[in-house]
Amino acid sequence: MDKYRIAIIGKTGVGKSSLGNYMAGDDVFMVQDISGRVTKQFSRTQVDIGGRKLVIYDTVGFYDSKEGNSLPADDLRKACKDEGEGFHAFLYLVNTQAEQDAIRTFRAIKKKHGDGIVSYIILVLNRVQGSVKTSLKESNELNRIHISAGRRTIGVRCRSWKAVHKTERDETCQTILRLVQHISHAHNNEPYRKGFFKMM
Repeated sequence: MDKYRIAIIGKTGVGKSSLGNYMAGDDVFMVQDISGRVTKQFSRTQVDIGGRKLVIYDTVGFYDSKEGNSLPADDLRKACKDEGEGFHAFLYLVNTQAEQDAIRTFRAIKKKHGDGIVSYIILVLNRVQGSVKTSLKESNELNRIHISAGRRTIGVRCRSWKAVHKTERDETCQTILRLVQHISHAHNNEPYRKGFFKMM
């Protein structure tokens, strides 16, 4: 693969832009300290992880309170249209303290883009306290998503990439790359497109 296209998706205010900055190791996406929308349209950056190019897309959040619980479908479609392709993986970022929001958004993603998207999803638990295993054990809702997404789950602490030791960040990014490669290989390097090219 020349490069992998990865979209970060999730509810508004969960920390998608911070995760993008975490992976880039730089402040490339705008963030704010209080809960609420900052990202009003998709933006992207390219990073190099382990010698592989990854194009990371920061997207508008699901259930934006200012948009009447709208879905960011048009935003993702525009990203696909601009690239002429789909996505090789989706990083579904959830707040471990907001389990009901996580399951509701997961259902909305499947409804809008088809059940097939699940096989391209990597579940990312934000602000993990303790281990990923413990977080999943303590939450039936998160564990159901974990199982549905092929048990591809990682935990991050991405309030600010600057607050995380470089070794930890590098290891997390390498894990994400391995999961993306696994997903891409399982689909013969075909990106997921269903639901993104409608109504263009």
